[in-house]
Amino acid sequence: MEKINWGVLGTADIAKGCVIPAIIQSANGTLCGIAGRNKEKTDSFLKTYGFEKAYYSYEALLEDEAIEAVYIPLPNALHKEWVLKAAAGKKHILCEKPLSGSEKDVKEMVQACEDAGVYFMEAFAYLHSPIVKSIKEALDSGLIGEPRFIETTFLTPKPKDNDIRLRRDTLGGSIYDLGCYNVSLILSLLGEEPSKINALLILPMIKSMILQQRIWNSQVAAGHP
Repeated sequence: MEKINWGVLGTADIAKGCVIPAIIQSANGTLCGIAGRNKEKTDSFLKTYGFEKAYYSYEALLEDEAIEAVYIPLPNALHKEWVLKAAAGKKHILCEKPLSGSEKDVKEMVQACEDAGVYFMEAFAYLHSPIVKSIKEALDSGLIGEPRFIETTFLTPKPKDNDIRLRRDTLGGSIYDLGCYNVSLILSLLGEEPSKINALLILPMIKSMILQQRIWNSQVAAGHP
């Protein structure tokens, strides 16, 4: 089986904990190059995961003709820049979510990849899991009839206050970091674009009041006011 030579742009935790191990376990992927701006950390990735080469700039990795595909786990605000540069370098691209913060940017990125003749994918790995595929097949078959309502929840430990994923200037925040999973799941399961979008912000104090009201309502309904 022919193997794909992967390059990784950056030494992010998501690369270390998820994608690099996945490439190692794959039957058709090779860890060809790791690029980082911190030499010590980049060398550590090289040694720990068995990359063939290390680069101390992202540009150097993209200039290597041996690299066929790149994984981009950089901060959200840098995705567009490096997707465009990778496409210009004729590299196939797996980019972390979200691709960007605007529809205009994403269209530009998609067009650049189409013009370059390279594959371009957003890293929503969960969409390829057996359970999600089974749910999609069940819905498409009409097993439960026509879906009329979907509610999704994504729970995760709160990151530190200074985490880059919370910073507005780097396209952080709950929607970009976590909510995009909920949105992508609904769109994928239904196979439709929304006709209308509404948003509701519930502050902690108001959320507590709503919860107390629900508890009181349930007690009244049970005959225990």
